[in-house]
Amino acid sequence: RVARMVTFEAQGGPVQKGSMKSFRHPKTGKVVTTNDSEHTKPWQLAVGWCAKEAMRGAPMLTGPVSVGAVFRFPRPKSHYRKSGDVKPNAPTRHTVKPDLDKLLRALFDALTHVVWIDDSQVSDLGACAKRYIEAGERPGATVTVATPEGA
Repeated sequence: RVARMVTFEAQGGPVQKGSMKSFRHPKTGKVVTTNDSEHTKPWQLAVGWCAKEAMRGAPMLTGPVSVGAVFRFPRPKSHYRKSGDVKPNAPTRHTVKPDLDKLLRALFDALTHVVWIDDSQVSDLGACAKRYIEAGERPGATVTVATPEGA
């Protein structure tokens, strides 16, 4: 089989998939389980549409896939001087929430039934990172999904 690759950019603030939470519905008394914030679904829909466009009508990937993703976040105002320059002591790496693994969970769910059949197909993680945007960049994510040749 020939290797295939899909690369796309999703714009907007990346959102994580939250931890599972259960509660009893006040009216019905049924137990409700959720793990999404109100921002997760819009982010996943945006990612899904960008991925669908990148697929250009091709069938979903089957077999093992490799995923690489770079999530870009705006710097907080505290990282800047009054002049607008980044402070010399501002961190160069994004080491605050959201966690990279939870960002990937939201991404994988968004790509299920769009790029691949199920996220269990992810057998390899390529370069995955979260970082602050540079001048002229926009928040979002750059995603690459590939199938290995012959798989």
